[in-house]
Amino acid sequence: MSGHRLISCFFCLMVCLFLGLSNYPASGSEKKAATGTIAVGMDMPQFKLDAPHSDKDKQYLGLKNSKDFSLSEIPAKLIVFEVFSVYCPHCKKNAGQLNKLYNLIQQDSELSQGVKMIAMSTGSRYDKTEKWKETLKVPFPLFSDPYTKIFKQFGQPPVPVTFVATGSGKVLYTHGGVIENEEDLFRFLKKSFKEQ
Repeated sequence: MSGHRLISCFFCLMVCLFLGLSNYPASGSEKKAATGTIAVGMDMPQFKLDAPHSDKDKQYLGLKNSKDFSLSEIPAKLIVFEVFSVYCPHCKKNAGQLNKLYNLIQQDSELSQGVKMIAMSTGSRYDKTEKWKETLKVPFPLFSDPYTKIFKQFGQPPVPVTFVATGSGKVLYTHGGVIENEEDLFRFLKKSFKEQ
C-alpha cells in the first residue's frame, strides 16, 4: 500500500472514530440520551442552512429566501432530517433506504405535499456532498456542515441518524443507524401526518 493511500485510509478511520460510528443504537430513542443528543419530545436545534443551489431543490422545499433558511421556514407538516458523513459506510447504505422512503412519499398524494426530506453531511465540504448526491442518486436536497457546527447542536450522535419533526420543530422520531425497513417509517409518517 502506497504512503498516500495509507494516509487517506488513516484519515477516513479518524473521521469515523470522531463521528462515533461504533455503538449506535438499533432503534429510536424515547428519552434524552446521556450524551445530550436530541431525542423524541425535544425541539430540533435552531440553525440556518444555506439556500439550495438548484431551483428544483428550492421549489421542492417551498423556499422564498435566496440566502439561508431554518427548518421552520419550510411549509410542511413533517420534516425528515438525516445527518450523515460521506466517510461512513453505514451512511451509504442508509442513503439507499432514504431514497426508497422518498419514492414512497412521492407516490402518496397527501404526504407528497406535506412531508419534506432533507439530509446534512457533517464534516465535509459542499463539493463532496454534491458528489455523494450525484453518485448515490439522492433525489432530495442535501446540505453541508463542514465545520460540524450544526452537528454539535444535535449532541454529536453517531451517524447516520434520522429525525422526524413537525413543521414547528417538535421531534416525533429518532433513529440511529441504518433504517432496515423504510416501509415501517413510511407508516409512521402516515400516522403522524394524520395526527398533526
